[in-house]
Amino acid sequence: MRVVAGEPILTLTDYRETRVVRDRFTSSLEYDAEFGWRMKKNLDLPLIKTMPDYGIRQNGDDDRDIRTGGVLVVGASFTVGSEVANHESWPAHLENLMGVPVINGAQSAYGSDQIIMWAEKYLDLIQPKILVVDLLYENILTAAYSFYVRPKPFFVLKDGKLEVRNQPVPRDYRGHTDEDPFQQIFGHSYLAHVVMSNYFQEYWFSGQVLNTITENTDPVSVTCALLDRLKKRTDQDDIRVLLSFQYVGATVMTETTRLTTDLLVEDCAKAMGIQVIDDFAQLRAMYLSDPEQFRAHYNISQNGVFGHKTSLGNLQVARNVKAALSEPPVTAPSPSPVVTRSEQNEPDGKNLIARSEDLHKIVGKPGIVEVSFLGSRGGEPNQYRVGATGPEGEHYFGIGGLPIQRGTFVFSMEAKPESGRFLKIQMLDANANGIAGYFDLNRGEARADRMGFGMNLSAEIDEIGGGWSRLTVSADYPDRATDEAPGSINIQMATGMRTLHFNPSGETLLIRALKLERGRSATPYEAALATR
Repeated sequence: MRVVAGEPILTLTDYRETRVVRDRFTSSLEYDAEFGWRMKKNLDLPLIKTMPDYGIRQNGDDDRDIRTGGVLVVGASFTVGSEVANHESWPAHLENLMGVPVINGAQSAYGSDQIIMWAEKYLDLIQPKILVVDLLYENILTAAYSFYVRPKPFFVLKDGKLEVRNQPVPRDYRGHTDEDPFQQIFGHSYLAHVVMSNYFQEYWFSGQVLNTITENTDPVSVTCALLDRLKKRTDQDDIRVLLSFQYVGATVMTETTRLTTDLLVEDCAKAMGIQVIDDFAQLRAMYLSDPEQFRAHYNISQNGVFGHKTSLGNLQVARNVKAALSEPPVTAPSPSPVVTRSEQNEPDGKNLIARSEDLHKIVGKPGIVEVSFLGSRGGEPNQYRVGATGPEGEHYFGIGGLPIQRGTFVFSMEAKPESGRFLKIQMLDANANGIAGYFDLNRGEARADRMGFGMNLSAEIDEIGGGWSRLTVSADYPDRATDEAPGSINIQMATGMRTLHFNPSGETLLIRALKLERGRSATPYEAALATR
């Protein structure tokens, strides 16, 4: 078969992986060690042309050189103008409306981290008077990925400081797959590759290489920290900055209000003195009053899937940006309801779980999990065995009545795997704002998910010896609460990193040293009064 197809006979080629790699760097994109990828220079495709010396989209056929002193726009595919011609992107429309040079510095599939990095790198070259950062909800989430169709850089926050990871960006895709044994073995067979790619394509090219790899970082906090860094830079150069939010069609049709992620980034941007533009309300009203007009703003596939914006949709974005620029520049930060790092609670080391050594008495018998008291060994904190019980479903217990309100809180505990190894920890205020941390005790892995308006999320796991690990979750809580009602800690067993619904079959693990305190960093365990 290889001979007939003109393929090398004696090489050990993984045809499945080769196909995936080839597909990911298309004719319009090339590898970039700093950003992961970028558009090629001097592209001349039916819908898109780029400048000869830069991978920057042209606004028209004559737009072949960098023009300084105007507007720089950065973003991802909605800003690039995917699915429309050069002169139909919204930066091109903005140039026509304003009569000043507008550089479309967007790059397809970038996350908010890459978008802001790109702006920082090219400010000196383009020397704009105005910078517009154009984001979608999906771009912000991408800041948590080290792999998004292809490898990319990402950031973490350590002690409030940004640290870049995965840079230089790996060029090799090897190691980013989640293949099953059949894919691993028969990926080297050209015959199997031809058959599977023609008749079972979805399965054959499935696996993590086609999707994402999520890192243990908070994309909202990273985006806000990068915006803060960018704003300080633009202030030095007297560059006006605007933050624009766009939306995919499905979001406008299904959501009645703006997404929490966008609101959090808007809050932190306004607190920095960045002017914000948002077209959700406009599009939502259009969808409800005139669905056909709304549909005209998006490219729609034959099977009804909404894609990028049409020339009409892009024109509306450009009009919104022009209107915002006609307003006076923002000269002072706007108050933000989201807690910032400067407003953290002062740590005092006090354990806010009043009876932390009486866990079995606090929890009771919820019927879906059993907490058994094992006592103390050698002066160590009391140990408890947690086991999933009852019918198929979710298996957890909660500790309520906790003073989790506006400010910064951290919860810590120690855990040791037995027949179970996965845990979920929620730390919530009365309005379900906070953090959900997911832990794999065997692999030492942790992930954090946002709950409501929780901010500056962190989930960490550290080995402490004897098979035990210390787990911590921390978050900032907003002043959006309407009362002083208490919060809660919920501890849930799982059979996978996010596999929470299961039929119990003897899963158990050990826990001890539960501590809730104010501040961001957990202090050594301090037992609250026990009454056993």
